[in-house]
Amino acid sequence: MSEVRSKNGERVKIHCKVCGKAVYIHPCRVGIRKTCSRKCGDITRAKAGRFSKLGSKNPNWNGGRFPNKKGYWVLNFNVLPQADQEMYAGMAYKKSQRGRGYILEHRYLMARRVGRPLERNELVHHLNGIRSDNRLENLELLDMRLHSRGHGSQAKCPRCGYEF
Repeated sequence: MSEVRSKNGERVKIHCKVCGKAVYIHPCRVGIRKTCSRKCGDITRAKAGRFSKLGSKNPNWNGGRFPNKKGYWVLNFNVLPQADQEMYAGMAYKKSQRGRGYILEHRYLMARRVGRPLERNELVHHLNGIRSDNRLENLELLDMRLHSRGHGSQAKCPRCGYEF
């Protein structure tokens, strides 16, 4: 472990509560840092019961479904059936350290509808333009090129109303 020194070079020696290893820390961290590593910290938190509030045990849990910044619903991979987790693992939207990550709900629903994982060039289009509306009758599977053409024909000039 590299030495951490304050401006005047002070360091305080503490011993890890789990393994007993000596650790030198800055004086302002005394009383805050009690372990030598993340692994020992995890052991301490597990003994204290702090890991019991993860996932469905957390009072803020909403079934592993939440909106992202762009307005799409995101599903936690861990709430999917085991067979679906294996089949759609390649469609992960974002990988997480504790599990397989997340998947966009509209892509997951369309993949289940067609019975296979979606390709990278396949896009799920929301017909009414509302990104959070994931009803199957509102979703359409398109190729990237077809999707671009569809939006291109809807472009209008704000002054004269000409469609191009």
